[in-house]
Amino acid sequence: MVLRTAGSVLVVFLWSVAVVLGQDGRSVTYTTQSICTLKGSTVELTCSYTYPSGTVTTTFWFTKIVNLRDDPDNKGRVTYRRDRMNVHTLKITDLRESDSAEYKFRFITDQTGGKYSGYPGVTLSVTGTVILYIVLICLITLSVTGTVILYMVLICLITLSVTGTVILYIVLICLITLSVTGTVILYIVLICLITLSVTGTVILYIVLICLITLLQVQ
Repeated sequence: MVLRTAGSVLVVFLWSVAVVLGQDGRSVTYTTQSICTLKGSTVELTCSYTYPSGTVTTTFWFTKIVNLRDDPDNKGRVTYRRDRMNVHTLKITDLRESDSAEYKFRFITDQTGGKYSGYPGVTLSVTGTVILYIVLICLITLSVTGTVILYMVLICLITLSVTGTVILYIVLICLITLSVTGTVILYIVLICLITLSVTGTVILYIVLICLITLLQVQ
């Protein structure tokens, strides 16, 4: 798993190479199988493909059997890029929660029966909630205290049951922090500031969490 920040966006990649093999030497290889990111961010999905003979005449990505660029909902948000021979990248900007889906790549050659789609594809999860924060908080808590299990369980329960409920989120975060580290006062202040910030302020979130971690270590 890799945590990457791009501007004010936190992206979580679950790395693994997915190779979809077909008959007659046709295949699609995705660079990753799952991506989780925030609403309003930008994501790129990349694959490489092989075919035994002929010339590729058409390439596109889809969730349903329709070229993503032909979908009116994607107007101005979807672009394709050919990085090098037989490598294709899909770029989606201004992500919406409705963009969450499994994305597949399809190519068509000039040969008889030369149509091929790579199943399964890449699963994209777009969220406007605190789900991505859970990963970072749990990793930090584990590195500082070594007691991540209870913390993870409670955070997940909060996210699943009270998503968007700021007050209860703050209260439970503080209770968890108090039980794990015993240092809650500064954490309360910073969590309140973070929670009241608009969606997408991930960089500030990371900076403040790191400051908390340094204070706890000292």
